[in-house]
Parts: sequence; C-alpha cells; structure tokens
Amino acid sequence: MSISAGNSGTTMILAGEAKFLRESLESYIRLFKKRGQDNKRIAFLIRMIIVCIGALTTILLGIRQYSFVEQYEDYLLAMAFSLSAVIPIFATWEAFFDHRWLWVHNRLTVDSLYAISDDLEYMLVGENAVTKDELKELHLRLQQVLQETSSAWFGKRAKEQASDDRSTRTHSHLVA
Repeated sequence: MSISAGNSGTTMILAGEAKFLRESLESYIRLFKKRGQDNKRIAFLIRMIIVCIGALTTILLGIRQYSFVEQYEDYLLAMAFSLSAVIPIFATWEAFFDHRWLWVHNRLTVDSLYAISDDLEYMLVGENAVTKDELKELHLRLQQVLQETSSAWFGKRAKEQASDDRSTRTHSHLVA
C-alpha cells in the first residue's frame, strides 16, 4: 500500500482510513447484493403466486362443466371465487413494495460501489502514493451513492403518494 503523508504517524492514519473505506465498501456491497437477491426472489415469487392462483381459478371454473365433478360444483365455484379474491392482495403488495424496482436499483447501487472499490484498490496498488484528498474523494463518492440510493426510494414513494392523492381527489366527485 503506497500512502503519502509527511510523517509515519500520518501514514498510519491514512492506512487506517484506506482500511476503513475498503471495509465499508465491502460491507455495503454485501448488504446491497443480499437486498438485491432477496428482492429478485420476492418479485419472482409474488408474480408466480399471482399467475398460479389465476391459472388454478381458471381450471376450477373450467372443470365445473364435467359430469364427474357435478356434485362438487358449488365447492369448485366457492374455491374459484375465494382464490380470485386473493389475487388483488398479492397485486397490491407487488405494487406497493415494487420488489422488481428494488432489485434493479440495488443492482445499480452494487455496480456503483464496485466502481469505487476498484478505484480504491487501483490507487492502493499503484506506484504513486495515495493522498488524504484522494481517500476523502472516494469516501465522498461512497456517501453520495448511499444518499442517491436512499433518495431514489423516498422519491419513488413520494411520487406514488402524490399520484395516489391525485387519484383520490379525481375520483372523490364520484362518491359525492
């Protein structure tokens, strides 16, 4: 590790800062990778539940016409209606949490964090000494990525809330 400073005490501080930055990047990369994988899995699971319930509802309604299930027609109809009532619950969950968007956004965050990590490693193995300002600049980039990630989520939620509010106002005249 080639770190520049005026004396050995400062060099140790910069080495500590570089180590802190490296460990922070590794930790955030693990965190956002896990979140991304979890959101990908949840997005797929919710979509498959909706599709399977829809398919099962269709099958239950379709087999009612066959004589071998004639005695169970009322049960099949009740099950089909019950299952179809569950679909909006999962659809609302999917729309509210938007795990697909979270998955993609977490992936973008991981890519940005890897870019900073690569820049840090490149600086540390280079022949030129790393300065305190260079480490500070990388740390600021890290903070910016984290802030942008957080802001993107809050911005998305605020936009959806504003859309919901407009929709409520637009449709409120129908109730009155």
